[in-house]
Amino acid sequence: MELIDKLLFGGTIFIVIIFILIFICFYNISNNFSLDYTIGSSCFMIGIVFFIISTSFIKTLDIGFIYLTTIQLSALVIPSVIGLYISNPKFNILSCFKGLALYIGIADFIYYLLSGISYILLPLSISIPIFFLWPIMRRLIGIFDGEHQGIHISTTIVLFVGICCFIYSGLSDLKNNNIYHTIIGLICGLIGMIGITVRWYTTPILFNKKEYFTNKVKNKQDKYNQHKKGYKEIIYNSFLAETYANFLPFICFLFLSICLYLTPTNILNKLKKLGIPNKIINTKTNITFTQILITFGIFILFSLGAQIGYTIGALTLSYDIYTALAYTSIIVSGIIGFIRLNESVDTPKKIGYFIILFGIIFSLYNYLQE
Repeated sequence: MELIDKLLFGGTIFIVIIFILIFICFYNISNNFSLDYTIGSSCFMIGIVFFIISTSFIKTLDIGFIYLTTIQLSALVIPSVIGLYISNPKFNILSCFKGLALYIGIADFIYYLLSGISYILLPLSISIPIFFLWPIMRRLIGIFDGEHQGIHISTTIVLFVGICCFIYSGLSDLKNNNIYHTIIGLICGLIGMIGITVRWYTTPILFNKKEYFTNKVKNKQDKYNQHKKGYKEIIYNSFLAETYANFLPFICFLFLSICLYLTPTNILNKLKKLGIPNKIINTKTNITFTQILITFGIFILFSLGAQIGYTIGALTLSYDIYTALAYTSIIVSGIIGFIRLNESVDTPKKIGYFIILFGIIFSLYNYLQE
């Protein structure tokens, strides 16, 4: 599809998401929820829309995995660092290599590298469901930490059964896959999934998760000042979280890109003969410099927008709501794929959609009753 059609495709998804936002905002208001939850859930849902658009766009590009990921990470890092220095000229970029920020960067690098390899070696019908095991992993951490018990365990089991339906559906596509690619792809996918779990688990800890907005302020001017401060703090922390998560991976992928560019063609050919897919070590591309700049701009809009949406959600929402809402991306992409792309949906996937939808509603309902 052409880029314009991709954007229309994203707009269709956006319209669907609006209805979900209305539902969430209605319950936030009627149950006297804080502004944190209204902003967090809205930004998170918009982030999911942008993530789907960004993923759809990536599939249209004829460029190697290493180069493509480097461009994508540069689009995430450069605006974030600029935003940080505008807000805080004393910010020290070396803080990305210290303490918890370093662990987040390492975890994110593992995700980008290994999950990316998994997407190449395995059919997307199996690699994407493996990636979406991360919300389950985050919930398991919460259960073992004693954060939540009882009904939250039940909703976790429901969501896990739903994602297992997608994994079962994707197993049939492995029949014609290279056995070594399958084994390596599954291992990379699982480790990459652990990497993204660590990132979204540690990000709220990094900022000592708190309430950005409070209903205790009654004076109109004081409330305006408090909200203004809250918005600024959320935006700053989002840029900071993006920088901590993506700066180290960007440096690593930039180094890999340079090494790949300098590697002689005969060595690359030998690597291909060993079974390494061309998509991983491909150095040839049909896109021009202008197209690279356009790609960079699209990544800034949609990839960075998606990451910021995910980050604001992680900073403002409880982990059980955050992980439940994460699964709406499967529902929305599945519906749109069926309507616009005429994608077939087998019985296990149909069952999975209904189970996951029930798990999302069940999680939201339980939280609203607390």
